Amino acid sequence: MAEQHKKVPHTPTKSEILELYPDMSKSNLKSIIKTVVLALNPDANLKLSQLTNKEFKYIIIEIGLPKGFKKSDFSFLDGVDID
Repeated sequence: MAEQHKKVPHTPTKSEILELYPDMSKSNLKSIIKTVVLALNPDANLKLSQLTNKEFKYIIIEIGLPKGFKKSDFSFLDGVDID
């Protein structure tokens, strides 16, 4: 199952994020996405579905790696402490 997600871009859509974290409630995940996006860019257009690499990085820092993935699967996490 994780193999199919290996091709997710480093700038995923919100829908792809929801697919990466199927065990997390949709409303909680959307709230985290909104919080991260607005914290990094208060003027962000929340209607845009594509997340930036930096936004995705902070989402992973906040909620952890998706199941079936290793830190090394995400080059932008080099040097980042993930619990």
